[in-house]
Amino acid sequence: MTDTSKETTEELIEQKSSKETGDETQDEQAKPPAEDEDHPQGLGGWLIVVIITLVFAHPLFAFFTTYGVLHFAETDNPALLSLDGWATLKIICWAIAAVCALCSIIAGFCLYRIRTRRSAKFVVVAIWLIFPLSKLCIMLASIHTLGASDSPFSEMSGDLTGDVIIASLFTFYLMHSKRARSIYQ
Repeated sequence: MTDTSKETTEELIEQKSSKETGDETQDEQAKPPAEDEDHPQGLGGWLIVVIITLVFAHPLFAFFTTYGVLHFAETDNPALLSLDGWATLKIICWAIAAVCALCSIIAGFCLYRIRTRRSAKFVVVAIWLIFPLSKLCIMLASIHTLGASDSPFSEMSGDLTGDVIIASLFTFYLMHSKRARSIYQ
């Protein structure tokens, strides 16, 4: 062998060995950090319950509840059918139910697909819109269209209180749980 071929062979061996050691450090750097037991990763636990509630349960519940409440009110008090504002109130109730169902589905998909802090904050706003604020709007619309004495929804304060508690629990979980903080950074 000539001196030049020895030098090129040695250079190739050095390059190969340096690449191997460099690749090993790159492989070590490319490995994901080990999961910390204090910070659960991925969708699971109560977060998946929130997502399923928003995407499936609440939209169905909104429509069935709206139908049931309106039907019960008409059956219980047939005089409502003769009131001028009853048809308007029914349209308002169905519109609120549809908007709440749509917001709920969008919020659930945001939690599932978009992993940013902004999406978690959007979901909190949506939860307050679809739970207590929608009930408050129905109460005010019924009082406005039918008057306080004829409104079948004027005494929904217990439902409103329950919705405030639900929205508060969902908000606390999304803003303070370890899983939600690790996913929505």
